[in-house]
Amino acid sequence: MAARKNVHNPIDLPRRPEEWVVAVRQMRYWIENDEGNIVRPFLCLGINLTSGMILFSDIGEALPAPEKVGDLLDKAMQKPARMTRQKPGRPEVVHFEQPEFNRALTEKLSAVAVGSDHQAGHPMVDEVIMELEDTLRGEEPLPGLLSIAGVELQLLEDLFSAAASFFRAQPWICLADSQPLAVEFVASGRTIYIQLMGNAGVDYGFVVYPAWEDLVHVYQAVDHPTERIPNVGWISFSYAEAHYLPFSDLDAIEQYDWEVAGKGAYPLPVVYYPDRVERPDVEMLGTFIEVMRAVMVFLELHLQEDGRGGYLPAEAQVRVTSLHGERDLMVRFPAGELPLDRQPLGPALCLDDPDEEDEDLPVVDRRALEGDMAAMLGGGVMGFKDPDVRKAQELMYQTWNEYNPARRIVMAHQALSISPDCADAYVLLAEEEADTLLRAAELYRQGMQAGERALGKKMFKEARGHFWGILETRPYMRARAGLANCLWGMGKTEEAKEHYSDMLRLNPNDNQGIRYTLLSLLLETRSQAEVDALLDEYDGDYSPDWLYTRALILFRQEGGAIRAGQALDAAIEQNRYVLSYLVGEKPIPVHLPETIEVGGETEAIAYASGHLNHWRRTRGAVEWLRERFDHQKEGGPVRPRPQKRRPRHPKKK
Repeated sequence: MAARKNVHNPIDLPRRPEEWVVAVRQMRYWIENDEGNIVRPFLCLGINLTSGMILFSDIGEALPAPEKVGDLLDKAMQKPARMTRQKPGRPEVVHFEQPEFNRALTEKLSAVAVGSDHQAGHPMVDEVIMELEDTLRGEEPLPGLLSIAGVELQLLEDLFSAAASFFRAQPWICLADSQPLAVEFVASGRTIYIQLMGNAGVDYGFVVYPAWEDLVHVYQAVDHPTERIPNVGWISFSYAEAHYLPFSDLDAIEQYDWEVAGKGAYPLPVVYYPDRVERPDVEMLGTFIEVMRAVMVFLELHLQEDGRGGYLPAEAQVRVTSLHGERDLMVRFPAGELPLDRQPLGPALCLDDPDEEDEDLPVVDRRALEGDMAAMLGGGVMGFKDPDVRKAQELMYQTWNEYNPARRIVMAHQALSISPDCADAYVLLAEEEADTLLRAAELYRQGMQAGERALGKKMFKEARGHFWGILETRPYMRARAGLANCLWGMGKTEEAKEHYSDMLRLNPNDNQGIRYTLLSLLLETRSQAEVDALLDEYDGDYSPDWLYTRALILFRQEGGAIRAGQALDAAIEQNRYVLSYLVGEKPIPVHLPETIEVGGETEAIAYASGHLNHWRRTRGAVEWLRERFDHQKEGGPVRPRPQKRRPRHPKKK
């Protein structure tokens, strides 16, 4: 053992009639390492079995080397920690739980007259580690699947097998959460409703609703997210990474070799209530199996595209195998018409604990800066003719600077009392007072109409082509963009498209970034000719939206040929982070970034959140990206983009 300064050599220390035990175990607890990965740490623990005192504990990401364990023993003998209340000294023997550490350290311990042997599983070690893990976890863990009353191993084996097949089939690529399926059990006549999760690339799986009213309730509740949970609970079958599962499930997966489709595909069936989380009962586990098998067959054989980005109505009887034998299920799409216009505009349904560090902080609203610009320009080149509109707009410039939400709403109503033609007042109320998508759309439409009245028809003729350059047009443009976004959210894509297109005709320089939203809408509705025209119109755009979309279009036309490969290389060179999200190496965050760094990861997240499904719904496209991603990860070169850059503005007619 190595000697230390200012202390005795271990051979000079007194030897006491003590037995020590050293155990190295991987903990049933998860930590985040410096790279942001979730890992199970290793605990190296030393206990004095004679006194019951913990001699040392060391937690690390990797299995410690024998030299590290030897150093910990050396220190425990020569300079024990103060809390152990021990004086320097040697034990008679050290028991090692792992034979490899006994073999590696026997000679060194023998040199200082300390015996050693291998003894596995000491109760005192179990007790200390269990207490430490309970303290670190801090809450009651989710019970394992094997603890569910009446559950059998064969049922769970079938559940994991069906879940792995379902995950690989990726049904959420076809249907979003606003496109539920109805599943009727023919023998009993019972009907349930299935809402797929994963279309946005965040959480994968599905939710079961015993009644249509339960599903509608989720779309209509406007208060706290937990109030959207139906009375029967939120019956969820989701997929997660291993660290979200109870360790008893992980142990069972290893022991019984249950099938798992990938690192982010561990099945996690739970029922959420406002105040607790429970495991589904045996009957619901069986329902999960039958639903997954029936939905996979239905989507593959019976769901047909309508050519406009959606699917034709379909109904089919599907026979599946379960523990109860063969059963017939009737699957129907669509399950019904959801009230999309009554979707709440409050917090999204998020069942995780809120992070206090993510609370919104006051930031400067860029719209308030327009007031300063208007003052410098003396009211603008073509100021509002109506003095009441000018006065109301001046109040709105102050409102954009107000941090208090309640005060902002009051000021917006004050502005409308001054002039009903103040478009920005409607914009603020749509953003901050409207409780549903329909109400927001109504306010945005009123704002657009108010802007039209305030500007007058002459302005739309004379300022077409450079509309945003005139300050007075901006409230109108904000209201119209908000209306178009709401219409799209309510499924009125054609009406939304007309608004986006006309805004680009008014202001081709596109200071608002309307072209990016329109591009995503055109891709979703399979409007290929219009996609091509828009890409050509802004041919000099070097954003991921343009570069990656060009690569996608070329892949659709000619596969992974030279031109498509060159286009993809140019896209990767502009932002290499995008690939990680498109191939599923990284999940898209629940909360999207508020600011975008050009060429950075936030830009990649923003692109992937809007375009992931365009890639996933193109046969072979994600596999093509995966090949390039693996090559890039191995350090392969990427062809540089040509140095000559074209301007970021549309072609002139």
